[in-house]
Amino acid sequence: MAFSWLSLVYGAGLAQAAFLVSALATIRVRHSGARWLLGAIVVTFSILLAEEFLDETGLPLSLGLGLAVEFALAPLIYLFARSVLRDRPPSARLDLLHFAPLAAAGAALAGLHLGYPGHISVSNPDVATQIKAIVLVKIVFFFAYAGAALRLPLPDRVSAPRRMALLGLRRVLGVCVVAY
Repeated sequence: MAFSWLSLVYGAGLAQAAFLVSALATIRVRHSGARWLLGAIVVTFSILLAEEFLDETGLPLSLGLGLAVEFALAPLIYLFARSVLRDRPPSARLDLLHFAPLAAAGAALAGLHLGYPGHISVSNPDVATQIKAIVLVKIVFFFAYAGAALRLPLPDRVSAPRRMALLGLRRVLGVCVVAY
């Protein structure tokens, strides 16, 4: 097991994510559904970070789990933005369909693991084409949802300070989408 500065950075990021999720769970907010969606976004990023941490420390899982959970990121961001911008709480029954691509990606990766036991990544020539196709679908899926989240209208009847806060949230989401 090799430790590097990068593994320490990833480890610190995981600790911060755990702290943030714990803090989010205790905060009283206007929209508890939005709070849980934000927590789920942090957990999704933490899974990606954990995979990088394990790779950096020399314990790679090579499951491709990060690729599958990235399909959860787009609908989580959209549902969070919708919940806050439109005052519409998430509904597990109605919003579950948004996660169908996550289930499909998970099934595709499970199939790849059964057909090609071992390292599931683009560097494995046996599965490189399939992984590239999944990545391409994920990118299109992410930007479709990100575009929908950024086009959500602001509520009509809100106070000026809340409207400014919601505009700030929309800008932060835009910056996060561009950075991702």
